[in-house]
Amino acid sequence: MHKELTKEMVDSKYTYDLITGIFYHINPSANNKVKAGDVAGSLRDGYSMLYINNRLYSAHRVVWLITYGYLPHKHLDHINHIRNDNRIQNLREVGNCSDNQRNGSKNRNNTSGKTGVYLSSSGKYVARIMVDNKSIYLGSFNTLEDAVKARSDAEVTYGFHKNHGK
Repeated sequence: MHKELTKEMVDSKYTYDLITGIFYHINPSANNKVKAGDVAGSLRDGYSMLYINNRLYSAHRVVWLITYGYLPHKHLDHINHIRNDNRIQNLREVGNCSDNQRNGSKNRNNTSGKTGVYLSSSGKYVARIMVDNKSIYLGSFNTLEDAVKARSDAEVTYGFHKNHGK
């Protein structure tokens, strides 16, 4: 059984730079190749990870702990979509995975330039939005602008973050 992670456990291993959101080693173990002052953590799927008491933690969750005094029970969203930008002002607590996805990056396969809008084989622009893992059809439009407006209106209606799709 692991002890609950505390701010004191973190503070004994790392310092945290509020401006950059980066952790640094304070006192690495003697058999480790890192030195005091070296950047701490490793990347996994773009997220910065830290070892504390033989357990791996997401750095953004550790930032939340040392800032607010508790590990978040909910999901944390990186507002600017950069997974290893762990400045506290870039993090927000969201209710669940579905809420977190309301601030997603634009898909790499996007061809229209706007999330949720694509040109169909009929030559019309189709707008869709995913809400709670359900695809909602917003309509078929003659112009890209009309499809983008329908999608933008839906994002407001369903409470998407202003950075969604950027």
